[in-house]
Amino acid sequence: MFNLKPYLLLILFLFTNSTFAAINSDYQVELDLSADHSESNNVPMPFFANGKMQSKLNVTVSFSDGYGNPVSVNDEEVRNSLSFYIKSTNIELTKDQDCSYRRDCWGYTYSENDYVHQMGTSYQYAKSLPTSRLLSTPQNLITAWVYSTEVAQYRAVCARIQFDNNTTYDSCAHPYDENAIYQAVQPVVYTANDFAELGEGEKVWEEEDYDDFYFSYAEVRNFYITPIDPSLRLVKVSTDNWQESNHDNEFLNDQWLGCYSDCPEGFKSVKGFLFTPGQERTVTHEYVWNSAAGESRTAKWRVNQKLRSVTLSKLLYSTQNTSQNDTQSEYRFIAFDQYGNKAPLKLTYPESEFTDGGQRWDYTQWNLVSQ
Repeated sequence: MFNLKPYLLLILFLFTNSTFAAINSDYQVELDLSADHSESNNVPMPFFANGKMQSKLNVTVSFSDGYGNPVSVNDEEVRNSLSFYIKSTNIELTKDQDCSYRRDCWGYTYSENDYVHQMGTSYQYAKSLPTSRLLSTPQNLITAWVYSTEVAQYRAVCARIQFDNNTTYDSCAHPYDENAIYQAVQPVVYTANDFAELGEGEKVWEEEDYDDFYFSYAEVRNFYITPIDPSLRLVKVSTDNWQESNHDNEFLNDQWLGCYSDCPEGFKSVKGFLFTPGQERTVTHEYVWNSAAGESRTAKWRVNQKLRSVTLSKLLYSTQNTSQNDTQSEYRFIAFDQYGNKAPLKLTYPESEFTDGGQRWDYTQWNLVSQ
C-alpha cells in the first residue's frame, strides 16, 4: 500500500512554515531603535557602567517585498540576523560578552538578568539627550539588553541586519541615521563604612539537648551586612571574584580553636555560613556527631530576616576533634546591590589568646572591613 504519511508530514511542514520567509536582500526594511525611556522625561535612563546592570534596547522592524507588501519574518530569524555597534567608534557590541574584567566593554544579550534596569530617583544625572521615535505598526518587536563598563555621557547604538547574501542593512547608514542613545555612568564601589556595624550578632538558636558529657552547649548567631542607605539593598553575593553565588556557602569550619577548658564560654569549634540574599527561610545543619553516643546534633535557625542584607551565621559548639585550621586569617567576598554595583568586603579576626594550643586566629570575633 502506498504510504502517504511522509508526504502529508512534508505538506504540513511547508504549510506551517510558509508564513516565515527567509531574510533576503530583496526585502525592504524599516527599522527603529529606542533605549529605555523615562515616562516622565521621555529621555534615555542612565545605567551604571559596571558590566552587570542592563538597559533595555527596543528594536522594531518591518519587512516588505519589492511591491511594498508586508513580509512576515519570525523573531528568531530577526535576532539571528541582528548586530549592534557604537556609532562614533564603529565598535561592535558582542553578544553575551562577559564584561566583568574588561575596560570600556560593551555587550548585549537577549537574556534579561534580575538586576534593576533603571536607577532610583536618588541618582541624578544629566537628562538632555535626544530621543528616538517608534514605528507605529511594527512587524517584529525585539528586546535586547545593553550593558557596559565604559563611562560615557553619550553613546549612539546602531543596528545592522545581515541578509542571506551577506549584504547588510545599516540603521545608521545614509540616509537613515536611526540609533538609540545611552549614557553609562560611573559605577559605585562600596566600602565597609557604607554598612552598619556587625556588633555581637543576634542569637537565633541554641542547643537545649546537651549533657556536658557527650554533647556540650552550642549556639548560632546571625550577623547582617546591611547598607546604611535605606534605598539600597543587597541582592547577590560573590564567593569567587565576580561570579555571583547561587547557593549558600560554608566558608569556615574550624574544629579546634586551640584551647580546652579555658575557651571562651567553653566553645572549642566554630563554623561560618554566608547566605545568599532572598526569602526568609529556616536552615538546618548537622554540626557534630558523637560516635560513643551514636547520635548527632543539628542546628536549626532562620536566615534572611532582613531583606536588604546579606546574612552571616556563626555556629559555636564543642567537639573532641583535634584537627585545626591555621590558614584562614580572613574571608573575602563581594556583595552586590540591586544595580550590580559591588561591595568588596572581608571578615577579619583578631589574634587568639590561646596561641599555645596551635590556633593563631580567634574566629569567635568577626570584624567587617574593606578588601
